[in-house]
Amino acid sequence: YKVRALAVQGPSAFTPPVTVTTAATMTLTTTAGKIADSSKPRKDSVTWTGSIASRVSASALDPAVAGARMQVGPRSAPIAFVAGAADPAWKVKKGKFSWKSGKGVVPKVALTIDTVKNTVKVTATTMDFASPADTSFRVLLAIGDDSGGSTETWMALRGAGQFAPPKP
Repeated sequence: YKVRALAVQGPSAFTPPVTVTTAATMTLTTTAGKIADSSKPRKDSVTWTGSIASRVSASALDPAVAGARMQVGPRSAPIAFVAGAADPAWKVKKGKFSWKSGKGVVPKVALTIDTVKNTVKVTATTMDFASPADTSFRVLLAIGDDSGGSTETWMALRGAGQFAPPKP
């Protein structure tokens, strides 16, 4: 951010830039997931399932009204997407909010936020990671003004380019 004062005499000079980090208002905990980094074009995928704990009541979270922004995948090349506020793709039933990207959109994304069970699941397919996937995994989620994230080390699986969270 840069700040300056405005007065009758005219504006002051801008302050030097300052970086600000806001505190997380929700906690994301991984319960399952998988990364597949294929050598074939548009065959990469990521699935993440987790629990969500928010400072506000989970039932107060309404991604269909506030929208959702998410980054998920290898820390070096996460997939970022926005499920917009009031997007007609949102489907809501008994506290379960589901959203899918439009037909033909790459990557193909499905997001489910269950405010009754306090869970989140996201799947992204039909894509290519910007750089090779590795064991460093990141997930960031923002719903309106509430946000949180997690960075974890996942385990390499038998197949090349395959990763999963460690078992508890």
